[in-house]
Amino acid sequence: MKFGLREKIIIITVSTFLLAIGVNTLVMSQMFRTEYSSALQSKMHVIANTLKSQVEDLLKLGISIDNVEGFEAQCQEILLKNKDVSYVMVTRLNGEILFHNDTTRHNTMINNQEILKVLKQGQPTTCLSESGGQTYYNTVIPVEKDQPGIAVTVGFSARLIDEKIEYLCYNSFLVSFISLGITTLLLLSSLSVSVIKPLTNLLTTIQKIRDSSDLDQRVVSTSKDEIGLLASSFNQMTEDLKKTTVSVETLQQEQKRFKDVVENTEEWIWEVDVNGLYTYSSPIIEGILGYTPNEIVGKKHFYDLFCPQKQAELKKAAFEAFSKKQAFRNFVNLNIHKNGQQVWVSTSAIPILGSEGNLIGYRGADVNITERVKAEEALKQAKKYAEAANSSKSLFLANMSHEIRTPMNAIVGFSDILKEEELTEEQTKYVDVISGSANALLQLINDILDFSKIEAGKLETEIIECNVGEILEHLDSMLRPNAINKHIDFGVFQCGQLPKSINSDPVRLRQCLINLVNNAIKFTEQGHVYLNVSVEEDDQKQYVRFDVEDTGIGIEPEKLEKIFNAFSQADGSTTRKYGGTGLGLAITKQLAELLDGKLLVNSTPGKGSTFSIIIPTGTDKNDTEGYDKYQYVNDYNKAENDNSKPVYHGKVLVAEDNISNQTLVKLLLKKVGLEPVLVEDGQEAVKKVQSEQFDLILMDIQMPVMTGHEATKLIRKNGYMTPIVALTANAMKEDEAKCMEAGCDGYLSKPINRDKLYEVLNKYLVKDTHKHEKTS
Repeated sequence: MKFGLREKIIIITVSTFLLAIGVNTLVMSQMFRTEYSSALQSKMHVIANTLKSQVEDLLKLGISIDNVEGFEAQCQEILLKNKDVSYVMVTRLNGEILFHNDTTRHNTMINNQEILKVLKQGQPTTCLSESGGQTYYNTVIPVEKDQPGIAVTVGFSARLIDEKIEYLCYNSFLVSFISLGITTLLLLSSLSVSVIKPLTNLLTTIQKIRDSSDLDQRVVSTSKDEIGLLASSFNQMTEDLKKTTVSVETLQQEQKRFKDVVENTEEWIWEVDVNGLYTYSSPIIEGILGYTPNEIVGKKHFYDLFCPQKQAELKKAAFEAFSKKQAFRNFVNLNIHKNGQQVWVSTSAIPILGSEGNLIGYRGADVNITERVKAEEALKQAKKYAEAANSSKSLFLANMSHEIRTPMNAIVGFSDILKEEELTEEQTKYVDVISGSANALLQLINDILDFSKIEAGKLETEIIECNVGEILEHLDSMLRPNAINKHIDFGVFQCGQLPKSINSDPVRLRQCLINLVNNAIKFTEQGHVYLNVSVEEDDQKQYVRFDVEDTGIGIEPEKLEKIFNAFSQADGSTTRKYGGTGLGLAITKQLAELLDGKLLVNSTPGKGSTFSIIIPTGTDKNDTEGYDKYQYVNDYNKAENDNSKPVYHGKVLVAEDNISNQTLVKLLLKKVGLEPVLVEDGQEAVKKVQSEQFDLILMDIQMPVMTGHEATKLIRKNGYMTPIVALTANAMKEDEAKCMEAGCDGYLSKPINRDKLYEVLNKYLVKDTHKHEKTS
């Protein structure tokens, strides 16, 4: 049978109550027995002393005790007054009864050994005795005066004491029962209020939480005792449990979210122990490597899946990271699928560390990159094919350039020579037409070659210190005649303080500006073309700005972006009317970007356009000397006036297979006082050098029998140090480098520019005209 808290408290309280009653009755009975016995014995002692005094008085008078009626009457009176007294007797110490209230016992002997023993001692004392199945308390007092050996004994029955004690105990029990009963009821009531009710509330709250899972339930308690503390602790526990439940729910949600992500992601999530043995694997592995998680977890190491040919290398790299507890990202490795196929994966992982920082294992993810690797391989192959095609195109363009430049050299060269002759006005006009057409064709070839190099990523820039005044004066002198011929106002204007020099590629910068100014002149029928030069700053960096401003046809807003595309112009009518390939602006834009600058345009149809090139000066503005236009113009004009036609002395070997070019070079050299010697191929050039002494060698590169490269190498190998200048129609920058590698000292491209030719002659002949000997 199960009892509730209330029943248990009642049982415990009643049991305690009954036990208290029992203990109280036992203690009271013993106490009453002791007290009553002591009081009765005292009373018997008083009676015994009284009788002793009477016996002494009788004996003093010489009266025999057993014959004295008065003594007997007195004893009877004592017995009547004291119901507790059972008998009175006077005895000798040997046990002979001299007097007994029971007259039948006069002159008999005491047969109780306890009394006899006390009598023999002759001392006042108390003892117990048995008689007729009853127990008696005896008080024995010796009579000492005049009659030694006589004692007075007073006895009373123990039954009287028990009856008295029972009576007292009964009364005590009633009193105790009533008082303890009332106390117990009050205690139960108090317990019900202070203990049972709060505990019942606590139990009710617990049941509500259990039934409804509502952790917002709280126990109401205002007491500060243990029950109150229990209720408060329970409420705190419920609050903590609520937080824990929320945390657990959050954790469960996170775990579910993680599981959903892991099971649905295309990445293979895994864990390995410190030895590389798999301890976890997401299901996606079956789609990547063909294994189920059960086939690898606890059964395979990560390196078991590596390609056998790369296993040692990959395993070593992985365990090096293990030893350093390093995370690794995008570790590309080749694995083997269950069916034997190769699978490329990219692995990223982080170390799992214990509480003391010891390595427990690694957790990571693998991404299948097989298709990407294949695509990259295909891209590499495509790149190779594209590079090969680009190389073929570059070779074709170089050959085309050579084949065109070779006859162009004769056309341009002889046109320049004819201009120096005395011609009629009509003849001069014809020569100008020939020269202009040749230069236009040459510009077309240069544009195509530049675009090809830019497209192939092979166009390089050479950033050097260049003089701003030199660039501007060169542009002015070169481009002004074209503007004058179209009756257009032309000018180069300095807008504010300019640096004297900048760090850039002067060749490419001139090319950009020439393209823009020529375009402006071409598309302007009246008005002006101005080149405005200024300096601006942005983010503490200094830039030089070239604005080419014209009053030409302008460009529609929707066509502004199109003009920077290769082989494109604003529209077809522009091409038909003005000509051009549409490469100029595309090349200029890319060249500006190669110079770390930019090309901008602002145009209004029918009113004109402004093309702006903005490039960094590459200098510290505080350390750069300012540009003085007028001082530079004076110095430039002075140098021009002092630049008279030079006269040289010396013998020049010309290796050239083209008859027209032979004739042109021979004529140019003779005009400046030199003695030219002509050969048609590289082999003849080598023989000539061995048989004759020359001050300079002009070596064409593409020749039959032996090329210029081969001839130059052989001449240098034989120990001849005569200056050799390459003379070729190949206009690529890498062609110049090849010539220098072969042993050439200089480089001239065709068509030959007479100013460039004079620079070469000045360098090798004017200041040093002695013969170059063969070195040993």
